[in-house]
Amino acid sequence: MYIVLGAGGNVGSRVIETLRPAGEKIFALVHSEQKASAVDGGNVEAVVLDVLDSAALRAVFQRGRRAFLLNPPAHSGTDTNAEELKTARSIATALTDSGLEKLVVQSTYGARQGDGVGDLSVLYEFERLAEASGIPAAVNRAAYYYTNLDMLLEPARKGMITTAFPEDFILPNLANGFSRRSR
Repeated sequence: MYIVLGAGGNVGSRVIETLRPAGEKIFALVHSEQKASAVDGGNVEAVVLDVLDSAALRAVFQRGRRAFLLNPPAHSGTDTNAEELKTARSIATALTDSGLEKLVVQSTYGARQGDGVGDLSVLYEFERLAEASGIPAAVNRAAYYYTNLDMLLEPARKGMITTAFPEDFILPNLANGFSRRSR
């Protein structure tokens, strides 16, 4: 059985789509009934829980063999680093005595220690906590999350996208098998 944390989000829902055809049972962890209704059905069982409830999370982990873990984003109106560190630590605590045999941990390119680097330091800590669990883990450090560019949709509609990339930079897009030149 597989467990997918954040199953109702952009990344987690894609993991569910990829695993579903195999037919093995999937526990799709989400934070709301609304998200649950979007993923529940067939071999996918939606489980609504608060990741800050380590005991409830551990109980779900104990029902599976392999887990896809991501640290859910905190509400932007909070101290996101502090809140995301709380969830990372809660998830790590839930791994203790879970019986899981393998983890896939979603992180990001550039995750590192340091102050003033935003969620890069939080995700670095999340990686370290998962690895410290003793459960074999593969850390996926994706280079780009295109949802981070959502804020550029309105300017794009007006014909301009401002980026930090140089004009001749080629942005790799391996998921779709091609690259686009930025302008």
